[in-house]
Amino acid sequence: SFPGDPGCLLQIAADVTAHRSASEALRNSELRLRTILDAQTSKVVHMDTDLRVLWPNQAACENAGLERDAVVGKFCHEIWHASDSVCQDCPVVVAMRTGEPQMRQKKSPDGRTWRLIGSPVYDDAGKIVSAVEIAEDITERLSIEEQLRQAQKMESLGTLAGGIAHDFNNILSAILGYSE
Repeated sequence: SFPGDPGCLLQIAADVTAHRSASEALRNSELRLRTILDAQTSKVVHMDTDLRVLWPNQAACENAGLERDAVVGKFCHEIWHASDSVCQDCPVVVAMRTGEPQMRQKKSPDGRTWRLIGSPVYDDAGKIVSAVEIAEDITERLSIEEQLRQAQKMESLGTLAGGIAHDFNNILSAILGYSE
């Protein structure tokens, strides 16, 4: 009520249905995205321009051996490489500097080979505000490719040996024919 007029009442109402629907749609979208990224077997890490982890997927957490809350806010090189400095030739650093996605292959100290992809993330104004790194363990694939190359070499060698043996047999047949 207003001072001096006890019979007057002011009421304000706002329809928040659209805002509530938009908030719920955003939450559902974020949940779907999180579920999709957590289902990936590759490490997916969203980090700020200082290389602090903003969000890691489940594979990244498992690789680090830490819970998500323990990973968020730490430097990526500190978590996965136990280093105080940025990794040499880091694809994320290069991607943020050039504005273009970058890909590298690196070996980890345990002998595994990783394909690292760093991609910048832009805001609406076109400024780089963060980056995403995707790390895929390709050790097994490289091993299988090497085995396939080796098998193809052996097949070629077998074909060559078979051809030589056939030609040698033709020569021996002619020699044996003349000697009889």
